[in-house]
Amino acid sequence: MLVISFSQNTSYRGYVKNRGYGDSKLKNKRKIHALTSKTVLVTFMIMSIIFTSTVRGVTVGVKKDDWAKYGDFSASWNSTIPGQTEPPEIEEMNNVDWMKITVQSVSNTFVTVETVTHYENGTEEPETMSGDIAIGSGNLTIFILPADLGEGDTIPISGLPSGIPPTINGTVTKTYAGAQRDVNYIGANVSISNQTVNLYIYWDKATGILCEYTMSMSMTYMNYTFSESMQAKITGTNLWAGGIIPGMPDYALYIIIAVVIVVIIVAAVLVTRKRKAPTPAAAPPKEEEK
Repeated sequence: MLVISFSQNTSYRGYVKNRGYGDSKLKNKRKIHALTSKTVLVTFMIMSIIFTSTVRGVTVGVKKDDWAKYGDFSASWNSTIPGQTEPPEIEEMNNVDWMKITVQSVSNTFVTVETVTHYENGTEEPETMSGDIAIGSGNLTIFILPADLGEGDTIPISGLPSGIPPTINGTVTKTYAGAQRDVNYIGANVSISNQTVNLYIYWDKATGILCEYTMSMSMTYMNYTFSESMQAKITGTNLWAGGIIPGMPDYALYIIIAVVIVVIIVAAVLVTRKRKAPTPAAAPPKEEEK
């Protein structure tokens, strides 16, 4: 199953372990790979988020048979570090056509979902995920949060580096799956020594379902560079009705219709005024009196 998260690439450590580092140059390479592993581990901790909501009265915003479908998957990777190859999760994510999660059951705050990952070659991979969204247990990771969280609500996150907020940063309005939604988000641009991590995650406020995820990271060391990025967003759901025209807020469509109607009325009035009044018929000549 494709999980929207990073995991530590063991090939990095395997590369370091299996090489015979003897001279100073090879030791420098070992430091580079160690730093890369550290960077990937930091990202793993960011994206393998363990949510433990401290908000009292946790509300579950999903129910059985609710579903959300994700698309627009993309990932990139680049490294000039000798011996490194593209991590398998990058290729896998680029080969994903869509992923769908369907709620199987809800018991108090414990939620179980079925996920189906559909790849571009037509194959599908099902899996079951579950967890208590009130304490962040299980393997639901970032997919479902409690509903009705707001700015300042604490979501303690285990193992995050300094600078990434453990709270909802705010609520904004964005268009997802054909409708405008109020969404909560956390976001951070963190620089730690020679590493930079940019992370933004959005959840629907009313339901707690994941709406969008974007992450990029980069590292420089000596003359070497390393970077990765991943993103995906919700493209369909039965949790809310889509707009009349997908991707366009309904109010914008109504404004356009109103403007068109006004223009038609004004044009009709102008055309009517420009019409010439009909020329009155000439009166017949009066007969002379005899």
